[in-house]
Amino acid sequence: MTSGKKLDEYLGQSRGSRRLGVSSISSSASELREVKERLKVIEAKVSLLEDLLSEALETLKSIEAKLEKIERAWKPQRFSSGRGRFFKDLLEKEGVILASDSKQKLGISPQRAVTLAREFGAIVLDLDGDAALMTEDAYREFLDKLSSVKTSDPEEAAKMMGKYSKVFLLLRRKGDVYYDSKGRRWRLIIEP
Repeated sequence: MTSGKKLDEYLGQSRGSRRLGVSSISSSASELREVKERLKVIEAKVSLLEDLLSEALETLKSIEAKLEKIERAWKPQRFSSGRGRFFKDLLEKEGVILASDSKQKLGISPQRAVTLAREFGAIVLDLDGDAALMTEDAYREFLDKLSSVKTSDPEEAAKMMGKYSKVFLLLRRKGDVYYDSKGRRWRLIIEP
């Protein structure tokens, strides 16, 4: 009968566990309700965060658009007065300015002249301690004159270069201009 006793014990345990199961189910149901309520609160907070993030994104886009508008408005006016504007006008008029002459002609340092020239989109040729600041048109004219000079004598060539004679001589001293005897013309070996 030991087997019958064991069966009764087993049945008693399973009945007890069923009772525990019912109470745990009701406990689980209340826990489930509590979890659902918490989830609703979390969903509301997530929705609020989504709204706030959306507003923040719209604000950032608006600020970015305003900054771009300010940048566009600022750039053309940046040199509309003062030495910057005078420098630009002089460079356009003369075509070429040596940075070393900027103090005398413009009252600005050579470094500032180079900076302004780059900001204007001018061509800057390094001349070993100096720089030639040129408009694109002046640079093309310089290259045309350089290629049209047929004499191999540097002094004669400099005279033929006209307003670009100093630039020619400084480039030659630096070794960036040479006479091509086969092509019978002067060549520039650097690019701006």
